Amino acid sequence: MGEGLGFYKEYVAGMNAGLATVAVGHPFDTVKVKLQKHNTDVEGLRYKNGLHCASRILQTEGCQWKLTRPIITLTLLT
Repeated sequence: MGEGLGFYKEYVAGMNAGLATVAVGHPFDTVKVKLQKHNTDVEGLRYKNGLHCASRILQTEGCQWKLTRPIITLTLLT
C-alpha cells in the first residue's frame, strides 16, 4: 500500500516541477524571442534592452503571456 502512495507523490512532485519550470522560464523565453524576432527596423519596433521589451509586453499584452498551453503540456509531461 505504501508503494502506490509513493508513485502519486512522485507524480505530484513532477507536476509541480513542470509548473515551476513554465512559471519561471516562459516569461524570459518570451522576452528573448521578441528581442530576436521583432527587434528589427522592418517591423518598426526597437527594444532598448530586455527590461524595455518586458515592459512593452506588459503594456500591450498584459500579464497573461499565453501561459495556459505551456503550463498544461509541461505539467503533464514532466
